[in-house]
Amino acid sequence: MAKAWNNFLLATDVTSLLITLPGYMFLLAVNSLDWIKTKRLDIKDQLESGISLLSIIHRFLIIGFKCIMFISQVQMTFYSWLTLHLSNLFSAFCILLICTLFAIHFCLKIVSIKQNLYIYIQHRFPKMFPWILLPSIFASLLISGPAAQDMSKQPLNSTNVSLNPSNSLLKSFLSLKLYVAASAFCLLIILISFLLLILFLYRHIHQRVETHIHAVKKLTALLVCNLLHFILMLIILENSDKEIMIDIILFSHALFHVLVISILIYGSRRLRKRLWLWLIFPVLVKRPPKRSDIDLQECCLLIGGALESKCCFCSICLTKKCNKSDQKSYICTPKMVTIKSTTHHSVTITQFC
Repeated sequence: MAKAWNNFLLATDVTSLLITLPGYMFLLAVNSLDWIKTKRLDIKDQLESGISLLSIIHRFLIIGFKCIMFISQVQMTFYSWLTLHLSNLFSAFCILLICTLFAIHFCLKIVSIKQNLYIYIQHRFPKMFPWILLPSIFASLLISGPAAQDMSKQPLNSTNVSLNPSNSLLKSFLSLKLYVAASAFCLLIILISFLLLILFLYRHIHQRVETHIHAVKKLTALLVCNLLHFILMLIILENSDKEIMIDIILFSHALFHVLVISILIYGSRRLRKRLWLWLIFPVLVKRPPKRSDIDLQECCLLIGGALESKCCFCSICLTKKCNKSDQKSYICTPKMVTIKSTTHHSVTITQFC
């Protein structure tokens, strides 16, 4: 039974990696291409890239650790537990800290408050990037390290825990109390930023723009996801004498990464556009739609509607010889893109802004 349960957890981690890796790699690829093209990245894109890198490293580290322990069948030592707990606590807190920076960025960008301190922070905060990410990583390691070290001692002292089952990890170690307090403080900042955004949009309901709505939706999803993860962590620490709690921690992290990448991609209009662009255009190149299958106008409107764009001109030729009479103009996405098929049909999609 125990072997079947371990196999299930390993399969869950591998499935989580297979789901999240393409999403995180897509996000990193888009941001890398934008940085190469413009030599700059928006603060939001920098934070998304940081979350992606941390999540990929954490997924590979956990799966590699489990595979080594599963194949070698060795007993867990203090350093094994330390590696496991440190990777989990560090990854969770660092992502929470980056989500906090997300919330502060959205709040400073959208909410307008006529206070000298607030205005100073508004002008100063963007200049702190990307260097603020390094102190954030160091702070996460500083807070997670002692907590992971104390948690690693608990399996070695299982006899003491069995004698005092009511003595939970959270009540036993100061480091874990500090870790929980720091996590609660970050969640409080996210909550305050969320409430300020809601209040600002309510007061300016007639002037609201789609960007503000997307920011609120994204912040809401991140807040709920991190809050559920925080509550689950408290429950696990309060019932740390049960061995199954370690497995629940690993399972929750696997699910957490899947939710985070879904929120990041769905909450960004730019990423949704680029995802549809990369998914639909290669299909048109490999198999151009025949006139009997689908009308050219419907094909172009399908692309334009999926990309949700209203800002540029698109010229599409879909014939054997690409006659001028077959060219039509429709709304499509920005950027200049020209794709040609190697088959006897030619597909040329050119976009002008």
